[in-house]
Order: sequence, then structure tokens, then C-alpha cells
Amino acid sequence: MTTPKENKTPKRIWAVFEPHENPNDKVPRVYASASPTKGVEYVQANISPINWGKTSYGAPAARTPVGFYLINSAENGGYIPLHNNKTIPSADGRQNRATIEDAKVDAQKHYETLIWSAFE
Repeated sequence: MTTPKENKTPKRIWAVFEPHENPNDKVPRVYASASPTKGVEYVQANISPINWGKTSYGAPAARTPVGFYLINSAENGGYIPLHNNKTIPSADGRQNRATIEDAKVDAQKHYETLIWSAFE
């Protein structure tokens, strides 16, 4: 007989935003802080959406607790979401997305997967 895996997801996750040391960089530095509360049953928390800014050349970008996200224009059309300069493949293996919003949706899914994996 197996026992259920203990749920170690904290009740809350706090995101802390700090200005970047480069005044020309509009994307804030972000990190997460998790604090489990003793005596209180853990419940699943919601992860806030990525807070997108723009690079100096206008591309959507965001610093997060798990790294840097960037949406680049693809030479052959569409948009490519990147995490720490590596392409985030779509569920069907494509690199390009039709719209910036499609690329942001896939970046958000990637971000949430990385955050939740820290609590497993």
C-alpha cells in the first residue's frame, strides 16, 4: 500500500521587485520568497502572471525568480519565446508562435512549470 505524497506547497509565495542597477533597463529584478506557516494546512497557491516590460529595442522581456524571458521576432515570421536565451518549444514542438500573445502564453506555462517544480 502506498501513502499519499505530502503536499509541501506553501500557502503563499511572495514576489519581490527591485529596480535594476542599470537605469536604462526598465525590466525590474524579481525574486520569490516562500514561507511555510506551521500549524496551517498547506493549500495550492496561484502564480502571478509574468510582469512583461520591454527591452531598449521594444521586444517583450521580463526578469523572474527563475530567469529572464524574452519574445523575439522570428526571421521567417512569428515570434519565439526564450528563457535564458534558450527557445521554449511549443507543445507540438514548433519554435515560432503566430502572435506575441501566443508566445507569452507559452512563456507563462514554462514559468509556472519551473516555479511548481521547486516545491515537488
